[in-house]
Amino acid sequence: MNTLDQASEALEAGNSAEARRVLEELVQSEPDNAEVWKMLFLVLDNPIEKCDCLKQVVRLCPNDARARQKLKKYKAGLEYRS
Repeated sequence: MNTLDQASEALEAGNSAEARRVLEELVQSEPDNAEVWKMLFLVLDNPIEKCDCLKQVVRLCPNDARARQKLKKYKAGLEYRS
């Protein structure tokens, strides 16, 4: 089982802390893996960190309309908070 599968299983089991730990290691070793960034987005709570994940997804997959839309919403929310 690869580490992305481990993170997915941890997430499905409700263990978001373990999923986050695995995914944070993965983004260090696989920074160009959009799937890792997408999954990390799911386990984060901090809107700034979530926005950073979406930026990476859009960088890696510029045609991902869903990621672009979410990023737009997060950016708008962060600007509103400032």
